[in-house]
Amino acid sequence: MIYSIGYQGFRSAEDFVEVLKAHKVDLLVDVRSRPVARFNPAFNQGPLSSRLPLAGIAYQWRPNAWGASARSSTAARGLVQGDGLGQLVGGLV
Repeated sequence: MIYSIGYQGFRSAEDFVEVLKAHKVDLLVDVRSRPVARFNPAFNQGPLSSRLPLAGIAYQWRPNAWGASARSSTAARGLVQGDGLGQLVGGLV
């Protein structure tokens, strides 16, 4: 099963991890081109990649899997360039 989740709206990284655990997520693939959370550093790559394994959730950063940068109009519209999902799933199998 593949889920899509964002960190905005979560008060804490602990709440975020609890939602992942509740849905039995065992791998989080971070597809952000820049894994930085400007207003909540708990969601930066370093803290996430350290915290998630402690909860039994593997972390991978795959910035090119989606094919769009955070500043592109494609990303703003929620669209994927090329076969981002296929590449992402293919790389995980």
